[in-house]
Amino acid sequence: MAPGEYRSHIYFRAVPNPKPLGEEEKKDTTKFSVRLIPVFGITIPAIIRIGESNTQVSLSDLGFSIQNDTIPVVQVK
Repeated sequence: MAPGEYRSHIYFRAVPNPKPLGEEEKKDTTKFSVRLIPVFGITIPAIIRIGESNTQVSLSDLGFSIQNDTIPVVQVK
């Protein structure tokens, strides 16, 4: 693969198991009804980086303190 960043996603969803048309119950044809079936899913990003990384990280003004005598706090810029 050529150097670069490749992005895609992995998608999972819950698909209802529908009954075949011949197996559904007989309905009263004098009434009208609507049935909504939600389909839930989740997408997970997939990022692949090929090649040499030139990422740099810098932290400055580091600090640590305790607030209200019980809560530790880290300060970073």
